[in-house]
Parts: sequence; C-alpha cells; structure tokens
Amino acid sequence: MDVIRGNQTLFMRGDEVEAAWAWTDPIIAGWDGAESDPVLYDSGSAGPEEALALMHRDGRRWREIRT
Repeated sequence: MDVIRGNQTLFMRGDEVEAAWAWTDPIIAGWDGAESDPVLYDSGSAGPEEALALMHRDGRRWREIRT
C-alpha cells in the first residue's frame, strides 16, 4: 500500500539496489567457489569455534556472553 500511496521510504532506489548487488556479488561468487561449506552454529551461541580461533591466534578474546 505504501508504494501505491507514493511512500518510498521503505524501498530502495534502482541505483541503491545495483550498488548493493555490486558489493554482494563477489561475496556470493567466493562462496560458490569455496571448497568447503560455511560452518553452522547454534542460534544464541558465540559462534563456531573456527571464528573464535581467528581472534585467539592474535591473542584477543571476545567478552563472554551470559544468558
């Protein structure tokens, strides 16, 4: 209904859509060419161990998530 009424605040312009795809297309192509699938993890967790390893190899740590 917003489109019919001419309220475009919730919608992207054509050039914005093209810019968004120009940014994401190389990422999608990289995923398609990858030899492995993305690592899945449980919702609400701190993420996969592989992500933590990226931080730990530089001596960094995320703050612990407490529920």
